[in-house]
Amino acid sequence: MVNSQVVKEVIDGFKLDLNSDKIPPIIPVIDVNLKHNKNIDIIRTGECFDATSAIIYATPTSGDFYLKSVVVSSIRDSTATALFYGVTAVINGVTVFIVKVPQRATNAITPPSVCQISFDNPIKIDKNSNINVVSDTNVALIKVTATIHGYIDEIS
Repeated sequence: MVNSQVVKEVIDGFKLDLNSDKIPPIIPVIDVNLKHNKNIDIIRTGECFDATSAIIYATPTSGDFYLKSVVVSSIRDSTATALFYGVTAVINGVTVFIVKVPQRATNAITPPSVCQISFDNPIKIDKNSNINVVSDTNVALIKVTATIHGYIDEIS
């Protein structure tokens, strides 16, 4: 039996005339399996030295990870003939550079260089994959640091 208050709300809500309109059957439905999206913010930092790479963040196997911004910086001495540094991630099964900063050889100590990118539309990174900081140099002594900010979009 449906509550008379519910019937009254249907009649009033649809502006039904009891003399001319037929009252539709009312079946109450309760959604007991409510699902909603929940965003979990992630901020991680990683660093590597010379011609190496390091994992900044391993994306989860459940929930989608979206990258919102990247900050990457390097410092090197006068002997370093760095080729590039940056951040890689896997998108649609392919490892790509999110940021790749070329470097030129100099004979002097260079001040730190910084590259920062924020994405208006966050980038979806593949599940169960790594976001890496990378550098490549012919001669040693370069340090690269990268920080990422993103979120996990989970349905709970």
